[in-house]
Amino acid sequence: MAKRIDELYPSIEEILIRFKGIGLYFFIFLFIMGMFGGLVKMDVVAIIVNGIALFGTGWIINLTKKGFWEEYLYRRRRFAPPPYPYRFLGGALLGGLTFLYLWLVGGVPILKSLLLGIMGTVGYYLWYGTDPLKPKMSGQLGEVALATLEEGYRKVSKIEQNGLKVRNPALREQVKRIVKVAYKILEELEEHPSKIDKMRRFLIVFLDSVEQVTSSYLEVEKQIDGERFYQLTALLKQAEKRFLEDLEKLERNEVEDFQIDMELLSQELKQ
Repeated sequence: MAKRIDELYPSIEEILIRFKGIGLYFFIFLFIMGMFGGLVKMDVVAIIVNGIALFGTGWIINLTKKGFWEEYLYRRRRFAPPPYPYRFLGGALLGGLTFLYLWLVGGVPILKSLLLGIMGTVGYYLWYGTDPLKPKMSGQLGEVALATLEEGYRKVSKIEQNGLKVRNPALREQVKRIVKVAYKILEELEEHPSKIDKMRRFLIVFLDSVEQVTSSYLEVEKQIDGERFYQLTALLKQAEKRFLEDLEKLERNEVEDFQIDMELLSQELKQ
């Protein structure tokens, strides 16, 4: 939805999110032991079911963590669509795995296994909660503006992910600074949603250009020569400067179109 956890300077709340759902790792240990027991007994069904359960538990943990993170971003946003129902899927998957495991490996009757599976799903939702279902809207912000803002966050997130993959430390820091200012601009627009329509060029065209340039650089990073690297560095410095200038204008209510020509370098990097 919005920014990912800052890998270098996460907040305390962001660190705690990483440890939410840690209790689910107990099931990984349980299923590993089940697979080991199946190997000892040469029980093929036990090995297969425990293997499926192990894979499914890893998926449940991933869905749960994504659910917590998306809810955190949702709560931070003033306007946001409801996050993807990761925890709803995680709970449903947990119930299904519980049912299959008890029935196929534990020898529990099918109806009782089904009941326990349903109880597992309900217990998951009671313990970990459910995903927010309603969009955070306001009379000031229509659906089109909300979609535009969400697209802006998606593009900045992609730029940030590209920046984390850049090997050159100086260039990586340059991209991080640009991303930081871009998020501030988006947050400013959330505070003043009436400006979103006027900032559509920044949200769509400008961010898309920066994303294309960083993606193109990653494709040729190992082969790029000194001159092109200098061009890219200079261009990103120019982008950062313009970001800061336009953020100041936005804060002073002097909204203008964000304009910067990145097409030439983008084409060169793709050659």
